[in-house]
Amino acid sequence: MQALSRLLLATSIVGLFGCVGCGTAGTKGPVVAGTGATSAGPGAPPPTIKAQIAPTDDDPGGTAQEVFDRGKLLLGAGKAKEARPLFDRVVAAEQAEGNGTTALGRAAAYNGALASEALDLPLDARDRFRKLALSAPETPDAIDANLRRARLDVELEDYDDLGKASSALLARVDLADWDRAETFAYQALAAIRAGDLPAATPRCSARRTRSSIARGRTARTSTPRPTTRPRCTSRGASSCARRASPSCSS
Repeated sequence: MQALSRLLLATSIVGLFGCVGCGTAGTKGPVVAGTGATSAGPGAPPPTIKAQIAPTDDDPGGTAQEVFDRGKLLLGAGKAKEARPLFDRVVAAEQAEGNGTTALGRAAAYNGALASEALDLPLDARDRFRKLALSAPETPDAIDANLRRARLDVELEDYDDLGKASSALLARVDLADWDRAETFAYQALAAIRAGDLPAATPRCSARRTRSSIARGRTARTSTPRPTTRPRCTSRGASSCARRASPSCSS
């Protein structure tokens, strides 16, 4: 009976966290910038995108930062269709150099996924978040990408991928308590859909889970974690935005 109660509590967290810290469902918020670790070694300067991006009919080109900034302004103005190709060009320039991921490239990939969400393309957005998480699995950006991936998996009812995203998140030692509580719920949901009820029982007590929910509410509404990402709102319960900060720079 106790295990069943814990299971029901865990599966309810999905709905609870879907609205914590979010605005009106269905609205889109400001864009984000890449954060966290890079592929450079200790003491080495972070990798940058040095290539010039060629001009096109819809954009004058220039440095990767210049193209990114124009895409950021377009996305912030609600012009996701025009913004997404610019972010894709930044990612393509990064990949062409072959020096690993950069903060700017990860920011462009993340914003490209946000643009797909704004265009009501949840499958494309989910695939973009998944690709970002897999390309830089040790960075904090992978946490954000996998959380949004998981929320879109719920919307898409892709429970196999939901289980993979949850496993990747729970393997992180730097996952915040409230994010871990949310991820336990996704893991439980994926197990339920797979018919594996024993695996659906969360690995934390009901008391600890409730405590995590309380801490999550406090952190998201009053003192969000310091990052370079401003708060954004999104599709609703399955893809609520992640982090908040007054800065939009990469």
